Amino acid sequence: MLHKRLKTVRDEYFGGSNVRFARAVGASEGSVRGWVLGAHRPNAAVIDKICRSSGIPSRWLLSGEGPRDLSIIAGAAPELRIVDAKAAWFRGLRERIDAYFPIPLVAGNVAAGSPSEVSEHEVEDWIPTIYHRDWCPHPEQTVCVRVSGESMTPTIPDGGLVAIDLAQRDPARLARRIAAFKRDGGVTIKRLFQTDDGLWVARPDNVDSNEIYVYPPDRIFDVILGKVVWWWGRQ
Repeated sequence: MLHKRLKTVRDEYFGGSNVRFARAVGASEGSVRGWVLGAHRPNAAVIDKICRSSGIPSRWLLSGEGPRDLSIIAGAAPELRIVDAKAAWFRGLRERIDAYFPIPLVAGNVAAGSPSEVSEHEVEDWIPTIYHRDWCPHPEQTVCVRVSGESMTPTIPDGGLVAIDLAQRDPARLARRIAAFKRDGGVTIKRLFQTDDGLWVARPDNVDSNEIYVYPPDRIFDVILGKVVWWWGRQ
């Protein structure tokens, strides 16, 4: 039933807190309490916000069908998957800004250039990171990927690592920010801009690169994987 799945979302993705759940989707605490008790249902717009903020598929939330993981799947595009086993541990760390937690380093490269393939399921290693809500508000939905290419230099060098928050996919909040995009069956990172006529443009920081991608408003939600919240340059 929907209210049981909403309770699962609250418990596993928002630490069991009605307040955090409500803040993430722009609702009241009372509304969340009603959802998880089955007193009333969220409308379609709120369902969309719940799925975006938690990273879960809308199909699973509405019907219980399909996978309930944090995968981003679209046709031939690669999948970035979080290991769900960390969820309980993260719930105990979220209030401690000095706590270390692991971000999974997924196999493959994210391109700072032409899109490259990222492995679907393999986690190569774990990156120990200090949790701080200002730069990593969704640690349980964040992955690290190696960078390959020069199009984002000098900001992000070839060979560095980027942390991608899969929960932050709203283009309006990503304007002028660096984000990860699905492109040609791969993943690439670019800085996002919006033109005066409403088009979205993913551009490199490297002025010598001509790898610029343009998306109409109705496609931008389909291609954004998440926000690049941090990066580590190779020394």
